Amino acid sequence: MRPRDFSLVCIGQLLGLAALEAGLCATPAVLVSLGAESDASLVFWTGLSQGAAAGLAIVAIPVWGRVGDRMGRARMLARAQAGLAIALALMAFARSPWQVVLARALQGAFAGTTPAALALVAGGGDGARRMGWVQSYGLAGAVAGPLLGGLLLPFIGPATLFLGGASLCAVLAAASWSVREELVSTAPRAAAGSARLYAAASGLSFFRALEDPLLPVLARALAPASWIALAGAGLSVSRAVQALVSPWWGRECRRRGLQFILASSALGAGLFTGAQALAGTPATLLIVRAALGFFAAGAVAALYAAAGESGERRGEAVAWTASGLRLGGALAAGAAGPLAAVLGIPGTLILAGAGVAAVPRLVFRREDKEEACVVSCSTGT
Repeated sequence: MRPRDFSLVCIGQLLGLAALEAGLCATPAVLVSLGAESDASLVFWTGLSQGAAAGLAIVAIPVWGRVGDRMGRARMLARAQAGLAIALALMAFARSPWQVVLARALQGAFAGTTPAALALVAGGGDGARRMGWVQSYGLAGAVAGPLLGGLLLPFIGPATLFLGGASLCAVLAAASWSVREELVSTAPRAAAGSARLYAAASGLSFFRALEDPLLPVLARALAPASWIALAGAGLSVSRAVQALVSPWWGRECRRRGLQFILASSALGAGLFTGAQALAGTPATLLIVRAALGFFAAGAVAALYAAAGESGERRGEAVAWTASGLRLGGALAAGAAGPLAAVLGIPGTLILAGAGVAAVPRLVFRREDKEEACVVSCSTGT
């Protein structure tokens, strides 16, 4: 891939996800202005809009991934960015809560910027490193978006914020259409199938996301007077570390092998997930969260790199992986409360850590390891 095109894909991830996340910050304000003034009404419409987007995205992303393998991943990237532009524009002109829900549903139906970008850069021997950079830029956009939205919303209002994001995404879609895609025809190399990648991504995301609703409870126990700030800092430090180290993990996937990176990073992420229950001070919790972000980035990078080795069907494999990550997070949101009520906070964190550490067994079977050994020995690597 040409350096210009690779830079364009990375910048598109940064700006596109920042525009999306900034717009999501304005959604509650829009709903309140449209009549959802009570707490119960606001929670209902916010949850319905988020559920519509997430549910359709889980189904649509694999479909678009398969289409991308046939028609071109650059086109799928441009399509997803154009769909996001339309959805944000519709949010700006919504006149009822139902129109907000429909706009979010449209966004979910046309979702797929990250899977398309990852599949686009995955070809060639340096694909894992490039995928790591794309993930890093996307995480940076997801972190910067809410901050930008919170700063701009009081001054420009929700409609202007949505229209600004829509215009930016439209420009990104036009720029992505010009990306030259290198059609690299390579056979899969000891690659896991889409079904196993889907199961592994769902499992990893489920057990990883179980601890998210528990973080405010941990923060309140450690810092009763400033627990909201501590919970926000814990979430931010983890994401920031993930954004910083994703390119490094992508490079290590190529140097040390996907199986080793996935096993070691999942083990580290599992240990530090459980270690949150032992944090005795706010500083300790932040250190543990930073370490958790470091190893979680490796596990996600290895899963995407494994999908990227699926030859000409890598777009579909990457899409299934992304869809699995979304599904696991959605399921965890509903399961965290009941599990914590039965197992307690420490028990739930230990369960989550054990589940994360067990994910590598879902990806590579014994025959995959034997095949990888045969390939390595026959090529002298």
